[in-house]
Amino acid sequence: MDDDRLAAAKRALRREAAAAREAFSERAGRAGAAACGHLSALPSYRKAATVLWYAAMPSEVATLPAIEAALAEGKRVAVPWCDGDDLALWRLESIAELEPGAWGIPEPVAGRRRDPERQVAAAEIELAVVPGLAFDRSGRRLGHGKGYYDRLLARSPAVRAGLCFEAQVFPEVPAGPRDAVMDWLVTERGACAVERLSDGSEC
Repeated sequence: MDDDRLAAAKRALRREAAAAREAFSERAGRAGAAACGHLSALPSYRKAATVLWYAAMPSEVATLPAIEAALAEGKRVAVPWCDGDDLALWRLESIAELEPGAWGIPEPVAGRRRDPERQVAAAEIELAVVPGLAFDRSGRRLGHGKGYYDRLLARSPAVRAGLCFEAQVFPEVPAGPRDAVMDWLVTERGACAVERLSDGSEC
């Protein structure tokens, strides 16, 4: 697929996936909690000392309770924030340290984002929890088109867990060579190992 056709296919799927996510009636309730529970039970998550969590927008799987649980069990939790065209990573100690940032996404408080003792390198992340608009069961992911997570994950050896609602899983997601592929797909129905891992359930 050439670049123009790929871009057009992504635009069309973004519209469809956004509508499916917005129409999903339980996104703020039990479904989100179930998805986070499945993710937190993964062997790869359990053994990871440093985990990247995203702070969710209202339409995404709610992650703040899972982040609080991770902090309570002693994990080193990193959260992303937009630093120009890239995502920088910040070590979170409390969800009270988050405030609305770029695109309305919760981010570390602006005055402390560059504190040296809070910086986390992408290479330190052992498992990355990754949001998206759409995923497929081969691990392909469609984001909002800015490429933030694709660039971040290219710098990290982390196990990649795509977290979404089942309504966001499609038969095939159009992807190019620079698009990050997930190792796990996690929804309210369970966790499925995809291409690169096989230490759990399979799709």
